[in-house]
Amino acid sequence: MGGIAAYKVAKQNDAVAAEKAKLPDFKKIGNECIIGDEETELTAGSDGRSLSMFIPESNMYEGMKTQQCVNQQLHVPSGILSKMEQTSGLDGSQHDSWGNLEVTWSYNGNSGFRATYEVKEE
Repeated sequence: MGGIAAYKVAKQNDAVAAEKAKLPDFKKIGNECIIGDEETELTAGSDGRSLSMFIPESNMYEGMKTQQCVNQQLHVPSGILSKMEQTSGLDGSQHDSWGNLEVTWSYNGNSGFRATYEVKEE
């Protein structure tokens, strides 16, 4: 491979590595935030680009601690946190985004709270 072509490939590899470095480690966040909470479900996507959460209504107090940990790790803005806290069962599925991340959430008084955090598609 010639000098210019090799340089271009190296720059592309650097760009890919830099982009991956910006992505949150959803698996690590899930493992760190679930500690001591046996009912809340946190599942990282197999592609590493999402984290799904389910907090059963019967575990809302402990589950909210887990959710707070996830939100802190992902630097969710306070405006979005406020929207999440104010969601009722009548609101249906909600969605918002910040930086390179987005979150979709819903609440049902009978079953609980669900949220999926994802890397935005380019």
